[in-house]
Amino acid sequence: MVLKITAAAQEKIQKQMTTDQALLLDLNDGVGPFSKVGFCSLDTDFRLLIVPNDADLKSYTETFDSEMGPIHYKAYTADYFDGHEVLDLDEKR
Repeated sequence: MVLKITAAAQEKIQKQMTTDQALLLDLNDGVGPFSKVGFCSLDTDFRLLIVPNDADLKSYTETFDSEMGPIHYKAYTADYFDGHEVLDLDEKR
């Protein structure tokens, strides 16, 4: 699968990243070392996380191809994707 990242989003992410880090698209459902809250189907959210390359990624077995390299995600979250994923900035935040 491919995750398109807009130029504006790439610029913002690149300002935060170093070469020894990886990107995760994390469903915040309490599974994995980066998710601390429980899951409620009425409050589903994904977070883009920048983590060290040597972080424990065993929960993140799948990857998107992207302009910024692989972006890891949990395999079971693929049901939320439709094959036309785009990561963009919300200029209101």
